[in-house]
Amino acid sequence: MKKILFFLMLGGLVFTSCEQEDLSSQVELDGVAAKAKKSKENTKNNDQSVSSTSFDFENAPCDAVKEAELYAGQHTLVGKVTVDLIDGEYTITYTVNSGYCLTETHLSVVDSPENFPMSGNGNPPPGQFEYKGNHECTSSVTYTVPNTGAYIAAHAVVKCVEIVVPELPEVADFCIDAQGVNAGGTYFDVTVDGMALSGGYGAWCVDVDLGIGQECIEDALVYSSLDFPPALFENPQNMPAVNWLLNNQDEILGTTSAGVGGIYNFGDFQNAIWLLIDDEPTRSGLNLGDYDDTLGRAGEIRQMALEAIENGYTPGCGDFVGVILVPVDESSTPNKQAIIIPIPVECKERCSETAWARNSASRDCGNFPGNNWATYFMFDDSE
Repeated sequence: MKKILFFLMLGGLVFTSCEQEDLSSQVELDGVAAKAKKSKENTKNNDQSVSSTSFDFENAPCDAVKEAELYAGQHTLVGKVTVDLIDGEYTITYTVNSGYCLTETHLSVVDSPENFPMSGNGNPPPGQFEYKGNHECTSSVTYTVPNTGAYIAAHAVVKCVEIVVPELPEVADFCIDAQGVNAGGTYFDVTVDGMALSGGYGAWCVDVDLGIGQECIEDALVYSSLDFPPALFENPQNMPAVNWLLNNQDEILGTTSAGVGGIYNFGDFQNAIWLLIDDEPTRSGLNLGDYDDTLGRAGEIRQMALEAIENGYTPGCGDFVGVILVPVDESSTPNKQAIIIPIPVECKERCSETAWARNSASRDCGNFPGNNWATYFMFDDSE
């Protein structure tokens, strides 16, 4: 999940003047002023500048909220904008649903609706908002900005995308190069030979019922974690939670190569996957070394994942999707531990839309006075 922090720096401009000026300098200044006046008039006529006109905001915002809904193309709910007041500053986060991504965001925070940047016809020009950014098709963007008022206009450009999993082979060979404490922060280090999957990976075990050693497996069955036979696991419905873990692995484990830099270690993480998929008590043993898990730590990670997928979760653009490799015997019956490896998700753009955040309690409030559908909302700063 990618976060971008924007900080406002205010600088002062100091102007000085001389008591005497020669005529040529004055003529030159008059010429500049005339050009500036003409440019201003042309801009005003074209209705492109921010206007100083006083507008009557007849439709006041709905009740103040801590979270506004993000609508694209006026009617399509694509995500949300949440606001937190932390140490006197706002943390404002855009988040879009699966199937969408953010490519631009524009944000304005003021103490009165009349103070939003507006063109001569009462429409807000997002490009002139105080905070803005371009993004590479991300699912979340965060701004940290001063608390300069309770009125917030949050604009975005979103793309609708189709998530594409690279074409997978039906079978693949893999070798477990290292396991447990000898691996690089995951449960396995593996090398895979199988068309688009060929390469080295950090992998995890997803089948606690069977064992596997540091060995090579031929013709393992290959499945996407988005589409696999449910009978493979006791709790197949929790596979989205495993995908969420794969995409938040670095944040959970810390940044050290051994996976022990944070509160949790690789043993906790592995046991959380077992709890999700097999619903087994946490395990300890030689492969987990000194990082034998307590039920509490693995349970905390498991709960994080389950809460994260309450409203549905599918890996998005720039994320990973798990690919499951299942060793089988000659009758295609699983005979060793299945493992899961992360591969990047590809995205195909289908459309691009502008989006605004609003309190959706009513479409008759939080509107700008112009004739477009731009909206704003008011933040609830109560505890």
